[in-house]
Amino acid sequence: MFGFFKTKPPAPARDKSQWLHSYTRAIRAKYDSAQTTIENERYWAMADGRSARAALDPSIRERIRQRARYEALESGSFARGMVAAKVNDVVGRGPTLQVQTPNVELNRAIEEAWTAWAREINLPSKLRTMAMAYYVDGESFAERISNPTLLGEIKLDLRLSEADLWTNPLGTLTMNEVDGIRYDEAGVPVSYERLRMHPGDDFFDGSISPTETDTIPAENVIHWFRADRPDQRRGVSHLATALPLFAELRRYRLATIAAAEIAADYSAVMYSDASAFSENPDEVDENFLTIDLERRAMLTLPAGWKLAQLKAEQPTTQFGSFSEHILMEIGRCLHTPLNIICGSSREYNFASGRLDYLLYWNQNDVDRSDCELVVLERIWRWWLDEALLISGLIPALGDLRAINHRFVFPPRRPVDPESQAATDEKYLALGLMTDEQWATREAVDLESHYEQLARMKEAREKIGLSMPGATPAPLMNEDPNAQTEETPAQPAANDRQPPQPAGNNGGGGRRDRGRSR
Repeated sequence: MFGFFKTKPPAPARDKSQWLHSYTRAIRAKYDSAQTTIENERYWAMADGRSARAALDPSIRERIRQRARYEALESGSFARGMVAAKVNDVVGRGPTLQVQTPNVELNRAIEEAWTAWAREINLPSKLRTMAMAYYVDGESFAERISNPTLLGEIKLDLRLSEADLWTNPLGTLTMNEVDGIRYDEAGVPVSYERLRMHPGDDFFDGSISPTETDTIPAENVIHWFRADRPDQRRGVSHLATALPLFAELRRYRLATIAAAEIAADYSAVMYSDASAFSENPDEVDENFLTIDLERRAMLTLPAGWKLAQLKAEQPTTQFGSFSEHILMEIGRCLHTPLNIICGSSREYNFASGRLDYLLYWNQNDVDRSDCELVVLERIWRWWLDEALLISGLIPALGDLRAINHRFVFPPRRPVDPESQAATDEKYLALGLMTDEQWATREAVDLESHYEQLARMKEAREKIGLSMPGATPAPLMNEDPNAQTEETPAQPAANDRQPPQPAGNNGGGGRRDRGRSR
């Protein structure tokens, strides 16, 4: 079938802008994750648009805090070990103060005074307690107090308290208050409300009301928490996302144990292939009878009955792998690898163990930085304000509040000390690392290190010993190429004899073997 079509006359010429405008149309793009379908409707039912302040309602934080304490401090050994390892690796034995001014005597005086005060109040232990609350409760509080029982001249001390105390029992009063913390227009804390009695105490003498609070200026309070969202004012437990996984792991473990116990409780089972209903009443036995068996006894069964044993199918072969998978997912909330959670590296090789530690220590460095900026710097200012009031404790040389200082945490232990030492030696030889960088990493006071080396060198020179690591210089008028009896000259490659078998030409074989070496 043929047809004739009328051609359309050509359109008049238009410029490029008119041509683009005629072919422009609206494009409606969409995200797959923003679509609500029958399959994902229930999964996204809990997603909401609440603000950080509303999402962390005091009742929500309290419930999460109680459950996190139950897992990490009361019942869960894995959670306890994971958090304890995190605290020990972040705080450890506690950081040391290093003052860096041109005046060596001033540096030493300040460092010695700080160390004596820190030991008296047991500052490392209090930092570990604050770090434990930081991870488990989500926030940690410390208050500046004066302790007259301290033996030193500085009476500064820290009073730690749980997050349950820092609240307003009457509720939020203004828009600039979040659960007992009042802020100025710039969002800087002004004051804190602290309950005089813990809401969970089990005593009540009538002298203190459960709603009585003290208003404490913000400059006397340390509030350490992690803000995951802008405008977040209070912290939530770091274990919040892993709490359901702890419950699942416990349920699976108890169910596995219960199944294994049930299978082990029954020694044997008697069964028959005959019909459950019999016309002869004499052949009908009472169901579910139990028989006590004697050791090393022969058992006879009625006709048609058989003896069998329940199969102990628990724990299954997947128990270990499932538990490890859950623990790995739990460890992600604290960036903790599986070998630290389990306390064992038997399934690791050396390379994988070192790789897993990279992310772990990167997060620990971030937490150490927060601890230094939020906690230690505030304690340092409190201590320095009081130390400057004591005559003769610290030499008054200029404005000591602006002196250069830093807090050095305990160094991380290398997995392979020999490899680390070889790397340090190469970097120092190439000029890629300085003594100061090495001292910072190893938490060593460089000035004290140099003084100790000087004393060591002087003492060794008196008894004629060289310094460790140094190559002794040749004596004067001594030919460095001269051969001694202790180091016989090695023959040239062309003069060497092939090794001879033992016993060849009497003792010559032994000498030849020695020469071949």
